[in-house]
Amino acid sequence: MAANTGWVSIGTDHDTAVFAVASIRRWWQARGRHNYPRARRLLITADGGGSNGYRTRGWKTQLADLAAETGLEITVCHLPPGTSKWNKIEHRLFSHITMNWRGRPLTSHEVVIQTIAATTSRTGLTVQAELDSGEYPTGIRISDDEIAALPIARHRFHGDWNYTLHSQPMDAATTSSTPDEALGDRPTHLTRHSLQDPELTGMTRRQLSELIDALIPEMEVQREQALRTRRGHERLVAPGAGAKAKLTSADRVLATVLHLHEELQTKGYLGHYQRVKMAVAPLRRGLPLDEPRERPPSAREAARWITSHPDRRSPHINGRLLRLLAHCPELRHTHYLVRRFATMLDNRDAVPLPGWLDDLTDSGLAPLADLAGALHEDRHAVALGITTPDNSGVNEGRITDVKLQKRLMAGRAGVPLLRHRVVLIAHLRRRYADRPTVPPR
Repeated sequence: MAANTGWVSIGTDHDTAVFAVASIRRWWQARGRHNYPRARRLLITADGGGSNGYRTRGWKTQLADLAAETGLEITVCHLPPGTSKWNKIEHRLFSHITMNWRGRPLTSHEVVIQTIAATTSRTGLTVQAELDSGEYPTGIRISDDEIAALPIARHRFHGDWNYTLHSQPMDAATTSSTPDEALGDRPTHLTRHSLQDPELTGMTRRQLSELIDALIPEMEVQREQALRTRRGHERLVAPGAGAKAKLTSADRVLATVLHLHEELQTKGYLGHYQRVKMAVAPLRRGLPLDEPRERPPSAREAARWITSHPDRRSPHINGRLLRLLAHCPELRHTHYLVRRFATMLDNRDAVPLPGWLDDLTDSGLAPLADLAGALHEDRHAVALGITTPDNSGVNEGRITDVKLQKRLMAGRAGVPLLRHRVVLIAHLRRRYADRPTVPPR
């Protein structure tokens, strides 16, 4: 990342875990060990699925072989499933490769290598591409015993996504593990501070402290009332006299939080303390719960509502969108511009395009102004895309459907089920394609 350089391996066989690790090995032998001769650890950020997915056994066994071969401690951090576009390589490398292609036909491996190697950016990006003509067969099975024998140390946070493969057996490798890994493997003495860990309580230490401060006065009052009922008369000695309680009020709150958090997790709740706090906030203020507050839409939901045709939105969604636009002038103006562009697409009329681009630039919103600048450079292609009846929109839609099903079912279904889902999606597309998107004029 800091060197602003990239490496791409172009394979001629299957995209397997062996090929993925072979690409890393080729980079290390050709560039890595020379550019970083003093390196002892290697960090890899990988997607959640595919040949380098966190469920792929071959990926871990091949990385273990690479660690033993190079003497490196290889730490892998997988992105959550469905978030591969968060990977920095998508923005720092692959996007520039895509822009450099510009629709150039990839007629041979040599053309592919030359096109990728010629990729650069304003910040001085350099890319090296090599052809890997090796054979990488599929169907290689890894037994449970092989996985159990791996010198792998899983991190405390999502150990299935974050782990380190050592270059030597674990008995010797634990002495050189990172502090975070050593803390996860070494038994520690339980203290109040360790029990207040956010992973155990489900809330931050500050939130736990505020909860304890709010509950202690009420607990003391409740305790005095219980003691008075048990005695049958008022206290005869000063508070604090007599036998001391084994647990303080703060310890009792902490024990209750730990028990409730574990019980909620056992029942499947994976949310956060903040969500529970928002749910009980009306009770604390004495407000009625007959009409719960409406959950604000996420950015993805708002974008889908804005870009969808009104006739394809349900009345409930239309009502929520109107309330959302009433509270946000920026989204209201964005919705107006989106509907104007949709009208141009429906009517196949590119005459209003220049004025629409000017309004996009003068909107006062930086993302829309950047979009206007990018569209202005290719305004002739955009105009042709609007007016020409033949376009690649159908193919792009099918590709999007296939990618969506692949990400949803990665590691959960075989080819027959995936094929069935893709065919079903295509059937639904054809079914809705017969309906007009706008009322006939």
